[in-house]
Amino acid sequence: MMAFVFFLLWMLASLGLLTVWVFRQSPPAGRDDRAPSVAAEG
Repeated sequence: MMAFVFFLLWMLASLGLLTVWVFRQSPPAGRDDRAPSVAAEG
């Protein structure tokens, strides 16, 4: 049970860091058509 909880927390942390990294690399207007990959993931 603890391993499952640890896995969920690790997945949430990795997804949070990934989204922060993507939004930092994208321009301020992240909802522009010039970023199809970000729009597809969002």
